[in-house]
Amino acid sequence: MRILFISPGNAIGGATISLLETVKFLQLSGHTVFVAMPPSAEKNYEQQLRPFVEAFFFVPLMSWNRIQGIGFWREMKGWAARIIKSRGGWLNAPFRIARFIRLHKIDLAHTNTIMALDGALAAKIAGVPHVQHLREITGYGPEALFPMLGQ
Repeated sequence: MRILFISPGNAIGGATISLLETVKFLQLSGHTVFVAMPPSAEKNYEQQLRPFVEAFFFVPLMSWNRIQGIGFWREMKGWAARIIKSRGGWLNAPFRIARFIRLHKIDLAHTNTIMALDGALAAKIAGVPHVQHLREITGYGPEALFPMLGQ
């Protein structure tokens, strides 16, 4: 199976360590693994993944979570800042990832967090199955650390 992992982070942390272990296991089990993630000047994580990854796709991704309690206009300003920082990531990243999926004949896309919806949109565009790995506490209640857009 050819699997594309979409990781919105490119630095060592809990989710990325889990992804590294998953990529190692799948590659050693005979699967072909690809990784899409934001570009970074820090190459430590990329170097750890490199022996197990067929190809990398570096694409700016945007965090899709809402910022509660700051007011509508401040939240909109925050979204505008994210769009600029990600270089329009949510506008073009799903299409760029979908093109990568088709080019490399990916069988399954897996997004390593709920914070980025780009992988789900790309998989839908490309017509391949998608798995969204939920690691964060989301929802409507006060315990939700990451309320998502549309909730």
